[in-house]
Amino acid sequence: MRRCRSAGVVFIVSDASGNEVTTGTTDENGDWSVSVPVGTYSVLLDVSTLPEGVDLRNPDKNPAEVVIDTPESRRARSSRSVRPRSPRSPRSNGCSCSSTA
Repeated sequence: MRRCRSAGVVFIVSDASGNEVTTGTTDENGDWSVSVPVGTYSVLLDVSTLPEGVDLRNPDKNPAEVVIDTPESRRARSSRSVRPRSPRSPRSNGCSCSSTA
């Protein structure tokens, strides 16, 4: 297993009704962020944008439900994952990936 720090990985953020709200794309460090209003969201890592030979370690956790419950948490950020760090933001500590090559 290794952590992914890849640019160009896309995250799709949808509201509680399933409507796409916004997307985020990882930068050269694998970080991404989006701004959303208070609410409940689904954050999906688009696996088709992962580097060749890299898969999700826990595909059953994709998408992840994220609750933004305070105005202060409206700027949601993440580092390379669909696993929330807290119940208020799709922030995480890294994407655990496995190589198939």
